[in-house]
Amino acid sequence: MPYIVDTYAWVEYFRGTAKGKGIRSKIESEDNITPTIVLAELKRKFTEWRRPDFADKLEFIRQNS
Repeated sequence: MPYIVDTYAWVEYFRGTAKGKGIRSKIESEDNITPTIVLAELKRKFTEWRRPDFADKLEFIRQNS
């Protein structure tokens, strides 16, 4: 059964929080889906945080969902 990964899950994963580590195996499995709206929300978050590495994270998301 595929997992739908939402914005909150990706944020926790990329920040390396305890919750992010808890979902790591699900995110890194090949059986998950990231809705397009989540990508837009993540782009906005990365812009707010002034993080220049969104392109790298987007590529990771594409490879893992």
